Amino acid sequence: MTRFSFDFTPPSDPTQLAAFLAKFQDFAATQAPPELGIRIVVGGFAGTIALYQAHGVFYGPRDAFEHAYAPLAAVDPTPLSSSTVVELS
Repeated sequence: MTRFSFDFTPPSDPTQLAAFLAKFQDFAATQAPPELGIRIVVGGFAGTIALYQAHGVFYGPRDAFEHAYAPLAAVDPTPLSSSTVVELS
């Protein structure tokens, strides 16, 4: 099992995030393997995005997680501010 947590630098343009979330929904419906549990968290105030995270679990080894998550990572336009990926035994 592999746990992951990604903190992203929130985009200044909310339409960028909206476009990514549409791609995320498509990924979840058409490409995501059943071993992948992922949650996207977005928060903000006064019309700005202050928090943008992805975290979850993959029921498999780290290399299989990286392969499964790669299509989603490829379409996310925002840079990572921190990330943690841990394979549990």
